[in-house]
Formats: sequence, structure tokens, C-alpha cells
Amino acid sequence: MSERRPEPVGLMPGQRGLWFAQRFDPDSPILNVGEYLDIAGPLDAALFDEALRRTVQEAQTLRLRFSEDDG
Repeated sequence: MSERRPEPVGLMPGQRGLWFAQRFDPDSPILNVGEYLDIAGPLDAALFDEALRRTVQEAQTLRLRFSEDDG
């Protein structure tokens, strides 16, 4: 898989507020989200692995990178 690097996009006001809140108090767990999924019954590990890889490939939100610049 080749890595594409699109042009940077600025944060929307709500996103910026969350970013600043985390930067102001980086040890605060207030913005952390945890979740798990309990799968009952038999699981085809190879099929699950392929489905997970495809989901990450297709869902841009799972591949975001954040960086800071001078502004």
C-alpha cells in the first residue's frame, strides 16, 4: 500500500477547541474513549483479519495524522 500525503487541512472550530483542551491538560482522561466488542461463538480469524484491514483501509478517520505547525 502506497502512502498518500494529502495537503494539510486546518481544524474546524470544535476540533480546535478539543485540541487546545487536550494540549492544556494532556494528563486529563476527559477526552479518552474506550470501547470493546465481545464476540460470542466461533470466529474465522483469517476472515476477521481481512475485514478489519479493509475497514481501516476504507475509513479515513482511522488513518488521520495530526501535527502542529507555527500557526
